[in-house]
Amino acid sequence: KRVFFLILKKMLCLIALLCLQVTSLVFASPVELDLLMPDVSPKAKDTYLCKKFKLDENQPIYINQFEANSTKEIAHHILLFGCDEVGNEDVWNCGEMNSGNQNDNYKLGPVCTGRKQSIIFAWALDAPKLVLPNDVAFKLGGDSDKKYLVMQVHYANVDKFLNGGTDNSGLKLLGQTEPVENTAGVYLVSTGGYISPGKVENFEAACEMNENFVMHPFAYRTHAHKLGLVNSGYVVKEHGHDWTEIGRRSPQLPQMFFPVSNKIEINKGDVIVGRCTMKNFVDRTVHIGSTGDDEMCNFYIMYYVKGDKILSNNNCFSYGPPYWHLDRFRDSKGHGLDMDRMPKDASEVPADQVEQLKNGGGHGAHGAHQNKHMDHSMKEEDMSRKEDNQDDIDESMEELREILLSNKIKNQLQASILNSLLDEYETKLGSMNEPKLDEDSDDIVMDLENLENEYYLRKLLGSR
Repeated sequence: KRVFFLILKKMLCLIALLCLQVTSLVFASPVELDLLMPDVSPKAKDTYLCKKFKLDENQPIYINQFEANSTKEIAHHILLFGCDEVGNEDVWNCGEMNSGNQNDNYKLGPVCTGRKQSIIFAWALDAPKLVLPNDVAFKLGGDSDKKYLVMQVHYANVDKFLNGGTDNSGLKLLGQTEPVENTAGVYLVSTGGYISPGKVENFEAACEMNENFVMHPFAYRTHAHKLGLVNSGYVVKEHGHDWTEIGRRSPQLPQMFFPVSNKIEINKGDVIVGRCTMKNFVDRTVHIGSTGDDEMCNFYIMYYVKGDKILSNNNCFSYGPPYWHLDRFRDSKGHGLDMDRMPKDASEVPADQVEQLKNGGGHGAHGAHQNKHMDHSMKEEDMSRKEDNQDDIDESMEELREILLSNKIKNQLQASILNSLLDEYETKLGSMNEPKLDEDSDDIVMDLENLENEYYLRKLLGSR
């Protein structure tokens, strides 16, 4: 009898466990969210419209797939944010610089109205869907600070809406209700600043990771407008000496999330660095801003951490050129970055991407500009260096001529030698072709500087 009750007890325990598993399977149901604009009709170019979606605060969901329902002809880009609080409007004008863009049918307001705003996903240029690694997902709703989703669509061109057209662009999100081991987040490196006509400029930002997390970057995305040549991101360790590439890509290619260049952890005390190299081929100064005529320097890092909490600060920003460059960075211990250790190819498009651009992989006219500038970027840098050297040569020779004309050299032999050297350099410069000038101009500048130094040294010694 006692044996019977023991067997019965074990059977009841097994049945209870089985019931728990079945219940767990029932609650771990798949999730599908369709986030769509409700037939909006913006009337001014470079309109940013936001649409909010309330999440269940009692039941978190875990999203691991994102797919856009739009085309680059309609939406310049789509961003998805998580917010703790939002405004009262269902759809509103959320462009930072568009308060005067004549969109009176949409009230102006920020993306989020509370203190917590984080970017979750970004899409542009017909990028394909994004699938996260196994057991990695974005935690939304529940006890997270993401109580709402806000989808922002940038309508750069509104011609199709001027005659009454509407749009329902948006995103499809797939996931589950069952928790995962690793929670995903997006870290954004961005800058302000501007670039003058005809210039090549590096827009740079750097921030120390000062939270007690271990970040595992697994994807990156670049974003710039038509002036962007290449965006790159790095993790810097060992007090600014050890640089590892996270990713490097031309923003003229489809702007999707790509796997990181190197598998690496980001720990407390490490520095996250972003750089956007741009070439201004238009005849006006271009500022960082929110319209299609402005520029943007964005480097997105998609990462995961163990557990269900992510970084509290997911943004790194600098004022950009001409106000800020990487040589101004200092970490919490006063250390700067060893710029000599920064990879030499930080501003170069990888060879395989150059081929994609040449084969028409760039977007429209922007891609054509990119191809042209990639073909000639190194030559332009060499020409710039050559012009700088030529200026140095001219300046040095002019100083030496002034010395001769002012009769500061009283020794006739020294004057004769100096005249002969000047004639020799003029002859040499006049007979050079451009490639030889590239090779020899540094030496010429050094020779002329040495000649000046020797003159002033002799003058100093002679005056004693």
